[in-house]
Amino acid sequence: MKKPLVAIVCLFVLMACSSTEQHADEVELDQIDSIDQQEDTMNTAVRMFTLPAPLQVATTLKLVEAPYKEELLLNPNRAEQIFEQPQVAVTLGMYIIDLGYASMHEHPQTGLDMLNAIRTLSEQLNITGSFNANMIERFEANQNNIDSLSYIILEGYEQANQYFKDNENGRLGLIILTGSLVEGIYLATAHSEKADDQQFFALVAQQKAFIGNLQLLLQPFASNQAVQTIVQQLKELDSAFEGLSQVTGNAITIPNDFPAILANIHKQAGETRTALLNLK
Repeated sequence: MKKPLVAIVCLFVLMACSSTEQHADEVELDQIDSIDQQEDTMNTAVRMFTLPAPLQVATTLKLVEAPYKEELLLNPNRAEQIFEQPQVAVTLGMYIIDLGYASMHEHPQTGLDMLNAIRTLSEQLNITGSFNANMIERFEANQNNIDSLSYIILEGYEQANQYFKDNENGRLGLIILTGSLVEGIYLATAHSEKADDQQFFALVAQQKAFIGNLQLLLQPFASNQAVQTIVQQLKELDSAFEGLSQVTGNAITIPNDFPAILANIHKQAGETRTALLNLK
């Protein structure tokens, strides 16, 4: 019996700060759904899932004018101190989110530090052709151009994603995506001062669907010890979203208890983040 073909669709938020108003509604009203399709000609079930792109959280926080909080970011020096493959992969995913966050908020030196950390971990995982010396040179040359930095980050992310497709190492790729998702939730929910903003609410509400999609994608690798730990952590993180409704239409109503839910999600995201950073 053939295994289902799984396709991951990332929601690319290609927005420059110079065109903030033009894209505001797009962020607010994006709807995240999982789609099941049947490909009769190949006799293969094709399941498509959406997951957030690496700049979704960073660009939305920039759009809603959330303050930059560098203290939330991982220490880039950690990249020199970890060698276990699951830890390397999940930390790489987190650094990618931190890179986008620092870059979109115009802190290029922090972004460059994150990019160097990403390069170190990419080399440990033998990921070629993505976050390499050439990309670092391009990043340095475009430090003051957010449009260019956005393109460079997304290009590196896509090249890394292609590497895992070419090498049929979906498990490791999903562990990296797990790090990115959890770090994005951790950063987003730390901005409680924006709890009354509709775009911010929509961003947070979307993450529950992403968690569910990632859990489904990890199912074929359930025998792996690291994946078992990740799935358990994702379940606990998912439970923190209880009481938070999905955004399903143009009208967005922020519940009165959203600040309390937000605080609970952030607390759990921090615990999940710590657990994943110690993944074995």
